[in-house]
Amino acid sequence: MGWLHKTRSWYLVCVAYVLLAWKLPTAWPLSGTGLTFRVIAALASSANIWISDGYHNGDQRGGEGYTPKTETFWLRCDYVGISSVLTSLLWLWSANFGWVGRLRAIGAASGLATALIALISAFVVPKAVGHNAVKGIMAFQFVGLLGYLCWYAVALAPVACLKNSIIFWIYAPGLILYVLKRPKNPVFGFHEMFHTSVLAGHVASMVLDLRNIVSPCAGLCGL
Repeated sequence: MGWLHKTRSWYLVCVAYVLLAWKLPTAWPLSGTGLTFRVIAALASSANIWISDGYHNGDQRGGEGYTPKTETFWLRCDYVGISSVLTSLLWLWSANFGWVGRLRAIGAASGLATALIALISAFVVPKAVGHNAVKGIMAFQFVGLLGYLCWYAVALAPVACLKNSIIFWIYAPGLILYVLKRPKNPVFGFHEMFHTSVLAGHVASMVLDLRNIVSPCAGLCGL
């Protein structure tokens, strides 16, 4: 993740994504709200890259070196950053699916989950109960909330929306390994697998979202 921050590559990808979403020629013009959700998603993934670099290279962000206090600070930020990515992803795709059914309530629940993770990270982490609580809430966000979104959209419109559900399955392996902290390989362990999976999920979401702008799932299905 460090090279993506140092070269600014990811930030440029996010800018390109937002510009494409804004300017793509389509029969269904993107609303201001729709563009806002894409800006939020781009900012969340960019913050994830920036925080990850700080977590792994914290000694380069300040003069005091990488102390336990510094590591805890960046870990707290990392927790909030990952949760924010999950919430921004859920909001974006809930909007793409027309906020049908209980998706508004699911979106509110994910936002509250991120706020709760921020509070626990600030006041309970690095205690073990804090780490466990954060991981439990993240699991709820991904499996419970995003899982519901994925299942509901595919159940309503299996032909038009099935391809979009691949995003969930690209993110899944990395997030599972992040929680399990396995495998512990010094060359390419769970942390490297987590980042690879998350980056692939980000890219898949961007590409499929741009496709959805041109050919909206909700519009095709009358949702």
